[in-house]
Amino acid sequence: TPCLAHDTGLHIVTSNIWIQRCNYWIKSHLNHLGFIPDLLTSTPYPQWSYRVIDKLKSIGLDPENLLERGQNCARSLTSQRLKDIEAQNDYAALPFYYKRLKSGPSPNSASYLGFIKNPNHRWAFARARFDALPSAVLYGRYTQTPIQQRFCFCSSGQVESAAHILFQCPTYNEERKQLIIPLLSH
Repeated sequence: TPCLAHDTGLHIVTSNIWIQRCNYWIKSHLNHLGFIPDLLTSTPYPQWSYRVIDKLKSIGLDPENLLERGQNCARSLTSQRLKDIEAQNDYAALPFYYKRLKSGPSPNSASYLGFIKNPNHRWAFARARFDALPSAVLYGRYTQTPIQQRFCFCSSGQVESAAHILFQCPTYNEERKQLIIPLLSH
């Protein structure tokens, strides 16, 4: 999942590293090939393995139950849980990213941010890019409204998504001409 950290130039790789570690741990416990059985039965038990077990427990997964689900399911579940937690942390950090985007792009920021001079527009574009732009699609996630019922108020009969707002909605034609079309030429 992309996050605002990328656009602001503050890359977070922690969850990707943990996904790789957990995947290796799962693989090593379910595929007993080569030196792996000796490694897992050695005394003392490998420290990295203890760290993975502690991490799995800290994100609400029982290591034994996880292994019983099989390699593909265990990897998928672990990856999704870690990504969900990263997304929650990203949302909790929004005030920090907001300040960073409002103050202007840094040399490490996404290149498109350098073309947007207005801080409010920078923030709106970043929110749109990460599907956090206020829309019927976003609000419907929290109200459990079926996607096919999340219509735009422009009476076009289309679902009000960030893409609809930015590229199709007649309500925003003028804003599109002033803000989006010039950006697309870069």
